[in-house]
Amino acid sequence: MSQGSFTALRDESGAVQHFIVTGTDITRHRELEREVIEISDRERQRIGEALHDVISSGLTHVVMRTDTLAHRLTQEGTAVTADDLEGISSEVKEAADQIRSLSHALIPRALRQDHLAAALADLADEEEDFSDIDCTFVGDEGETRPEDETDAMNLYRIAHEAVANAREHADPSRIQLGLREEGSGLVLSIRDDGRGWEGDTPEDEGLGLHLMRYRANLIGATLRLTSDDGETVVECRLPLP
Repeated sequence: MSQGSFTALRDESGAVQHFIVTGTDITRHRELEREVIEISDRERQRIGEALHDVISSGLTHVVMRTDTLAHRLTQEGTAVTADDLEGISSEVKEAADQIRSLSHALIPRALRQDHLAAALADLADEEEDFSDIDCTFVGDEGETRPEDETDAMNLYRIAHEAVANAREHADPSRIQLGLREEGSGLVLSIRDDGRGWEGDTPEDEGLGLHLMRYRANLIGATLRLTSDDGETVVECRLPLP
């Protein structure tokens, strides 16, 4: 289903010379709206689960442990040891690291300073700390392209989703993020050595891949996926002005 509009171009006498026809595929538009809603719901669920895990499994345990030490100290007269305090400090630090990682995923610090490359380098470091996968960034961390904030944020989200997909579905030992200028475009690449697929594209394109395609289309970039010779590559090419 589609709807359209007509714009008449007239000459100096007022006579119609041309019509410009613009149309919108209503069916596809509604499909994209549904995908955006699903994506938003998924992101809220992911954030909610992460916060719940940090608060329930992390900080709540710290409170219980602190209460136990306080009871021992006041009721039993048992001294609090350095090991007790170090254990609490370690748990608080772990919770703080998780909260910081979640905060960076929402609004990466480097992107607030318009540095996509630096944000990708941070993403690689955080992924390596989180999953113990050998994750590296290849490129100039001082690179400031693209200059458009929306372009930079969407490219970062594509990289974040590609890394998460590789970790969750491909069981890789190595992930490499790259950013480079090539010709008149900026090329973002995510490579991993995990389980790939046969054929041109994966048989089952999940919501994550739909999200990457949607973000690429949103900024006028092209997204290409390949899997061959033990390496899977997600490549997004953004034309530069």
